Amino acid sequence: MGLADRILVIGIDAAAMEFVRAWSDEGRLPNFKSFLQEGSYGKLNSVPNCNSAPAWSSMVTGVNPGKHGIFWFREYKPHSYESFYTNASYRHGDPLWRILGTAERQVGVINVPISYPAERVTGFLIAGLDAPGVDDERFTHPSGLVTGLEKELGQYIIEPGMPGFYKAGRLDEGIERLHATIDSRLRYASHLIEEYPWDFFMVVFTAADSAQHFFWKFMRPEGFTVDENDRRKYQHVIRDVYVHCDDAIGQLMELAGPSTTVFVVSDHGGDVGGKSRLVPVWLERMGMLRYLAGGPKHTSLGALPREFAFRLLASAYRQADRHLERDVKLRLARMFPRLRRKTEAHMSFSQIDWAATKAFTDGKRPDIWINLKGRFPRGTVEPGTEYDEVCERIREQFLAMRDPHTGRSAVKQVLRKEEVYHGPHADKAPDLVVQWEANLPIEALIAESTRATGMAQGVTPSPRAAGASGGHGQYGVLLAKGPHIKQGQDIGTAEIADVAPTILHLAGLSVPEYMDGRVVKEILEEEFLSGNPVRETEHLAGPTIDPTPYSEEEEKTIAERLRGLGYVE
Repeated sequence: MGLADRILVIGIDAAAMEFVRAWSDEGRLPNFKSFLQEGSYGKLNSVPNCNSAPAWSSMVTGVNPGKHGIFWFREYKPHSYESFYTNASYRHGDPLWRILGTAERQVGVINVPISYPAERVTGFLIAGLDAPGVDDERFTHPSGLVTGLEKELGQYIIEPGMPGFYKAGRLDEGIERLHATIDSRLRYASHLIEEYPWDFFMVVFTAADSAQHFFWKFMRPEGFTVDENDRRKYQHVIRDVYVHCDDAIGQLMELAGPSTTVFVVSDHGGDVGGKSRLVPVWLERMGMLRYLAGGPKHTSLGALPREFAFRLLASAYRQADRHLERDVKLRLARMFPRLRRKTEAHMSFSQIDWAATKAFTDGKRPDIWINLKGRFPRGTVEPGTEYDEVCERIREQFLAMRDPHTGRSAVKQVLRKEEVYHGPHADKAPDLVVQWEANLPIEALIAESTRATGMAQGVTPSPRAAGASGGHGQYGVLLAKGPHIKQGQDIGTAEIADVAPTILHLAGLSVPEYMDGRVVKEILEEEFLSGNPVRETEHLAGPTIDPTPYSEEEEKTIAERLRGLGYVE
């Protein structure tokens, strides 16, 4: 049998098999259901911390974060507690579109996270949410692609800005924006599918992730305090976004034609949110993390005037973040950049007593760093035996945390970096990754954190523990349908790094031997496999790309977007 004619990859950020199955069975997702009946399907195991930046990077490069070097949207500077925002220029390893381009295939890429600055491809590329804006000359290749089409196709929306609507209590407007974002992405993808030649086309829709972050508690109110009228009004917001995405999938498949092999993929699933914000609370209760007097949970009547001023600024900052429109906040940030940086720093790591801290986290992710001597400027933990002891103590105590209502474990596993990451950039990885049990209400974790550490009942986490009700789950989806794909085949679970080698094989290319993923043969018909055995090659070298740091103004834009999504403080 011949190779795949064309390959279309549709990313639905945060899509979970649980919802795909349930709403397909109800008849609401006919296009998703067609994959379950006429194609192959399974869960897709995400990267250890379930973050979109490393997850999409692993999907398109076929390697683990230890090789491509992206672990979050921010990265710590060497020998420093300061961080900077990453983008595609910091990622190592060739993404699919570069490998395909080297093989003279025509490609089209739209909105894949960590794809800015847009690299030169044999076709076109529109960057994702790590791009400062549509007017940036590096937003697309060829440059100006989107701005040249806006008059015909309308506004191109990079990211809907749901957090701003949510904080301001304008949920209905936010919902309209979610759906407008899907429509915008679909218009541009449909136009480019028809107008550009392509062998490989990939587009990512992110509205489901935003919907799950901010409307989870209305769909599943267990463990949350939710107004009953609001629950009834907003309980189907997430479902309706899936329905809209399902329609987009159907339209894109129709445009691509029946001879196209189609993949629907997601970088992670969905779950109850906010649990990772308890990591610093637990570390503090364990004595691993110490704050200076006047830190996030302390009140000092003798605080210095400078400290008091920063507290007022922090309070004003939170009020502005809650009530101001995003464009207003960006203008203020540009007017007072140094003040903003100092205020944000004060609200995070500047309050840590490094001399007494053995482990820390930023309160946004399930990652823990050991304050290691030689790696951090004020490290306290000696490499070797003490380092191992600290890691194991944290692991043991986190694994002991339980849901007080059911008695089941709160934490599924705590992984050391050497257990899950390998490669030349594994040294940048956090030392520990906490993986939570699914569907565990955050209130139960708060109660357990007070009980297990001997604190008085009623103690609550610091203000940074308040956040969106939905989070990320470990498993996304892998759906495939096409001429060489088995029908009705449940493959169980594949790894996120398997996507790239599987697509390369279907396209008739050798799989680079450095890839950690494998060709998912379970989805492929036996006749195709026998006629097209998997071939490996030492390397398909693409062009070298120099790191492209953001300007100060660009960094403010990225920070505002990621802060709103809950990825940074």
